[in-house]
Amino acid sequence: MLGIFEMGRAFTVKKAMSAAVRQGCRTGLLPNKSSDDVIADVRQVLTNAGIDPGQATITIQVNGVTADAKTAKPGDQVSVQVSIPFSAVNWVTPLFLQGRSVDSETLIMVRQA
Repeated sequence: MLGIFEMGRAFTVKKAMSAAVRQGCRTGLLPNKSSDDVIADVRQVLTNAGIDPGQATITIQVNGVTADAKTAKPGDQVSVQVSIPFSAVNWVTPLFLQGRSVDSETLIMVRQA
């Protein structure tokens, strides 16, 4: 039963992180938006989902290299990924997911203008 709760929570957190990554990536594609703006949006979505954004590791890359989103030019790829230790978001004592993190998929979008 505890395993079901653990896995359910991990899937719920992963879904919230995916929404945060989508919002952050959209922000990173806008002209004059920096990585700080991306991070602020990701943190806001996580906060709205009841997840402590202070526990999250947010990775932003431009063309596969860690860089400020503001440096992206039209045609460049901006990617965002979020990772958070499961121990920071679990509801029950972790038995099956100890020492693991919940990672979002890495979302890549291309800046158009």
